[in-house]
Amino acid sequence: MRAAGLAGGIIAAALLAWNTAASLPGADFRDLTPRGRRYRLPIAAAIAHYLDAEYPTATPPAAASSEMVDLYRKRVARAAEAAGIRPWQFWRTIDAGPFLADRLSFPFRPFDDTGRVLLLSAAFRARHGIAPYLDFWLGAVLCAPLLAWTAVELGEAGLPTAALVFPALFAASAYAVGALALTYSTAGFYVAGFLALVPWTIYALLGSRSRLGFAGKLALAALLFATCALCRSSCLFLLPGFLVALVIASRRVFEGGQLARYGMTCLAAAALVAPYLLLRPPQHHDVWLSLWEGLGDFDRTKGHYWSDHEALKVLAAHGEPRNGPHSEQMFRDLSLAHVREDPPWYAGIHARRAWVTLSQRKLWPWGPRDGVSMEPHVRANEGAIDDYYRLTPTADQFQLGARRVEAPVWLLLLPTWLLPIGLVGRARATSETRRRRTRGLAALALLGVSALGVPVLITTAGAIETETFVLVYLLGSALAIEEMVRAAAAYNARLPHAKESVHASRRPLRSHPGQ
Repeated sequence: MRAAGLAGGIIAAALLAWNTAASLPGADFRDLTPRGRRYRLPIAAAIAHYLDAEYPTATPPAAASSEMVDLYRKRVARAAEAAGIRPWQFWRTIDAGPFLADRLSFPFRPFDDTGRVLLLSAAFRARHGIAPYLDFWLGAVLCAPLLAWTAVELGEAGLPTAALVFPALFAASAYAVGALALTYSTAGFYVAGFLALVPWTIYALLGSRSRLGFAGKLALAALLFATCALCRSSCLFLLPGFLVALVIASRRVFEGGQLARYGMTCLAAAALVAPYLLLRPPQHHDVWLSLWEGLGDFDRTKGHYWSDHEALKVLAAHGEPRNGPHSEQMFRDLSLAHVREDPPWYAGIHARRAWVTLSQRKLWPWGPRDGVSMEPHVRANEGAIDDYYRLTPTADQFQLGARRVEAPVWLLLLPTWLLPIGLVGRARATSETRRRRTRGLAALALLGVSALGVPVLITTAGAIETETFVLVYLLGSALAIEEMVRAAAAYNARLPHAKESVHASRRPLRSHPGQ
């Protein structure tokens, strides 16, 4: 089972790499870095941090202007072109020489997630050079071993078909590929963080009782969670899922008295969060601005907008600059005041967010039938929600190389919602079968609740975190296919016996002598 799962994971990792290479538009670095600070700053900041570490100077480099971000982009593009580096050659590097003459500093803003830049600069140091296209591949490189781990866990859980299907569906998801390659935002690391939760959950509910295996997988989960959370703060909403899975696994692995097991579980939980706490930088993504803007997804009465432009107007009205020392406090006070004065309004927003996430309502239009693949926003409060959905292919699209197909959303949702029917509808199932199905549904439930954190508590307007819930449905589809394969195998095994019974019933009775 482990070998089959590992083979499935390797195949899925290769498919992910192929689809990532096919998804990178254009032929060079210029095509992949359009105008805008968010597209061009990460590579420039990573280069600056790499130079500071590899070529320290007595005088700190001057702070860079926005024009210098564009200059760094031009230098990288020229050097990559001269070296003949293609977008799929993420490991190849260019020399740091062109950037040493006029060293610059790209300081982090107060509310930036810093992990991606630091990860890139660390990779540059490991490669002893600047890898122009690595930023587009960080997510895929991180997820490739995750797919192998997921396949192995599903295989060891006795789910060989699911071990092949789920990693392949993930690698073929145009949404997952696009999110992992996205440089405009670090939201792809949320997708990677959620993918890390999948094998950890499968192990917790369906895995072995080995303490050695538990320790190794705990260390791997802790490292992956820390990496993803440092790159994308919204991964912190996945932490409860990691901890619940840890408690479930601990009850199976640890022996002894209740107090001893409780102490070991607490130590394991501390080990899970320790890498993140040790590496956590002082700055992080803004919280209350995101909450205030995020309410614009369903607020229609209190003036919330999913729009930075509208948020700047509110700041100006209160005499506060953007990212000023009191901006977070101001948005906190405004948001909490609206919640306190109208709790039903706030509860209604949560309910609608949960429905939109569970149903993927935004994606119900089907391109081949309706001519559009997404419901356009209809209220001004929704602001730039459509633009966020367009950052990546939508979650109902799948690709094989350059070829892409859009699936109806109901086709993605239906297998998962039919799984509970299979649980209660097979009274003759063995206890082992019922146990496998029950634990599979429990894993889906834990993953589903974990995936609801950001879209329900923050906003559905960020799109990428909202669409991540589709990964739950992909796993549900894999488990449904597993059950179908098992049912077909059981039917085929019974078929010869059934035919023999029919033939036996049709044989004429022998007459005895004297009758």
